[in-house]
Amino acid sequence: MENWIKKIQHLRIEDSKIYDCEFLSPDYSQENDLSYPKIKKLRAEWIKVFPKLENLKYLFLGHQVNQEYFEAICNIPNLKGLEVKVSQIKDFGSIGKLKKLENLNFCGSKGISNLKGIELLSELKYCKLSQFFGLETVSELSELHSLEKLSLFGNIHGQSLNLKNVEPISNLINLKELGLDIKTKLDLDSLLKLKSLERLILPDFYHSSLREKLPKQVELR
Repeated sequence: MENWIKKIQHLRIEDSKIYDCEFLSPDYSQENDLSYPKIKKLRAEWIKVFPKLENLKYLFLGHQVNQEYFEAICNIPNLKGLEVKVSQIKDFGSIGKLKKLENLNFCGSKGISNLKGIELLSELKYCKLSQFFGLETVSELSELHSLEKLSLFGNIHGQSLNLKNVEPISNLINLKELGLDIKTKLDLDSLLKLKSLERLILPDFYHSSLREKLPKQVELR
């Protein structure tokens, strides 16, 4: 399910419905006018609760997620969809615990130097990673043969990713849509191996060199 955000329920920690809810976002209005220590205490309560939410399938987090919060999220047993708008973490590895994840939309941070753990998500179909500025390679993605849509983006201020090559992506045999916000002068010919590709989104710099090489059925944007 790609467009699950519309079904999200905003619930407070004391609401017993959180234990039956399948589509959840913690109600951030609960933090309004709270002092920092109280906000920290409230988020600590969510950290304790997350692993107990056995019915939860989809989670949206709009506030900044730190390492401790991230570790708790990755212990939600039956999660299929996760969106994190802001994070400040260094270790992404626990993402591999979410074995049932199908949809991942995650805003990373410069402190993340690799995607170790993501290769374990064998059911992942839709993946959007943004602001992972510490990455130079995405070799872990090469194992995700279930992927149908992959987006690797920078930020809204025009900063692009620092990837050195995109060769691992060429192994994604079921990929239908690929979006890359990367710096110029990379060799992208390996992407021509993606036989299921229908849409390719790239910086304008690459269009002239790839347009004639791509199969006619691939839309270049």
